[in-house]
Amino acid sequence: PINKNLWTPSFVMITSSSAYGMLALCYFLVDFTKVWANNPFRAAGKNPLFLYVGSSVLYHFFPFNWATENEHGPLMLQAIVGTLCWILVGVYLDCKKKYYKL
Repeated sequence: PINKNLWTPSFVMITSSSAYGMLALCYFLVDFTKVWANNPFRAAGKNPLFLYVGSSVLYHFFPFNWATENEHGPLMLQAIVGTLCWILVGVYLDCKKKYYKL
């Protein structure tokens, strides 16, 4: 068959249990031990419209996108670097107390 059904019971149990485990780990680190206060994501969440429009408009420029071969590794690196750049833009705007709203 062209399209193989991946939603077998074992696949569902493994992916859902790993997601639940990561959620439990994040909940433990953020709420109980206070190790991480998620400040970068909080700063980026204060200007979501600016970051969304900026990522849409500036998608084809260098720090956010570059020419790579169509393989998983380089594409993942490109996505991580682009996300980190936009988080840094959000942190910078939060430090300067610049908030763009409708």
